[in-house]
Amino acid sequence: MAKWLGMSKAHSDSESVVDTPAEPMGLSAADVVHSPWPDLYKALREHAQSEWVVRSQRHADINSDERLAVTRLQIRATSHVLDTQLQQWFAESDVPHLIQWMARGPLKTAAIERWVVLDTLSSLDVLPLPQAEGQPVSPYDIAATASKSETGGYEFVAETRWVPKPAGADNAQTLPPLELQIHDALGERRIHVMQTLVVLGAEKTLKAPDGQKIRLIDQSPVPWQGETAWFVALAAQHVSGMHLVLRLHEHGVDCLDAGSTNGSYVNGKRLNPGNWHEVKHLETVFLGGPESDPRSHTACVQLRVGHQAVAWVTDKTPLRTAASENMPPKLVLQPLEASGMAIVPVHALPFTIGREADCDWVIPARFEMVSRQHLVIEAVDTALQQVKLRDLSRQGLTESREGWRGSAAQGVWVSCADTITLGKSSRHPGLSFGFSGLFPTQTN
Repeated sequence: MAKWLGMSKAHSDSESVVDTPAEPMGLSAADVVHSPWPDLYKALREHAQSEWVVRSQRHADINSDERLAVTRLQIRATSHVLDTQLQQWFAESDVPHLIQWMARGPLKTAAIERWVVLDTLSSLDVLPLPQAEGQPVSPYDIAATASKSETGGYEFVAETRWVPKPAGADNAQTLPPLELQIHDALGERRIHVMQTLVVLGAEKTLKAPDGQKIRLIDQSPVPWQGETAWFVALAAQHVSGMHLVLRLHEHGVDCLDAGSTNGSYVNGKRLNPGNWHEVKHLETVFLGGPESDPRSHTACVQLRVGHQAVAWVTDKTPLRTAASENMPPKLVLQPLEASGMAIVPVHALPFTIGREADCDWVIPARFEMVSRQHLVIEAVDTALQQVKLRDLSRQGLTESREGWRGSAAQGVWVSCADTITLGKSSRHPGLSFGFSGLFPTQTN
């Protein structure tokens, strides 16, 4: 079990080859807490988010250049059942590997990593059950900076101090871009990732612990362990609902098997559920079986780290600001001559097209089949000379001269030489336009 938790000294994270154990009792797929100690797992995460993160955020109002660093941690269970489990957990490995398990599992979220420094944590102790009521309990003498709280049946006592903020702790602009090249039953397609947390899996409906249903829909947000991730659906019969998690950070990309039924494989080796694995550029992850698996529809995802496709800014209405209007256009939309409309410069992304007054390109009312918010340009790929479009119209009245793979409502890449038509029907020709000014022309 110590090896499965990633606490064994004999194997590194990337070398662990294990079978997926049974799903913990009392947890749904929405929790994705794949650990034989689910109560401790959730209690550690809740304590870190409610105590350490909040303290660090409040301190940032006074000194934004400092973060909370945890140097010492003691854990005490508040019931005999949890105490037995806690003592067993502590006895299975030494302190460094237990701390490593916490850093790779419950304490590995974007919020905790941004606001709390865990590299300083070197002391970890498990305390016996509290004494009889009325007798004072003193876990140990600690400095005034210590924090103490009870979460999920456990009591935590932490010794902390303030340290300089790590470089790049909250600089999202330093994150390397990522492109997913997916091979599944639908064929081959590429998805440019604009989020820092992505969940790969099969489209289905899951039931949360509170009874609410969570629908997993391709290219939509989904809750994951207290965070909001972006869900990407795969078409393969051996892929679980929430199968693989990708986290983008300033040093690259990490992946985590989220307790899937059939496992995830890299270089022929099964990933250890609950442990993060660093993904290298052009490395391929197989979901639902190894590469040599004879079963049909085994999906695989190649991660292209450091891809050139990036969005320019995140302003929803970039052309409404004078600063953006003064910038030279990086993309020009060229309506066909039949429309009688002038060219439309695109200064920044995302760029919305429709009849609504708040759209970046407001389409005249005579194009009545064009929706109020019909189409959005999300990103560009200068290397492959492509533009990413998402169809927002209810009727889906968007056509491409060259066609595209997949659903336009979920985002598709089209060639810069393509012609797009909005609001076309049997009675209306629609509005057609092409792209120009995006890619430099080559000269002899």
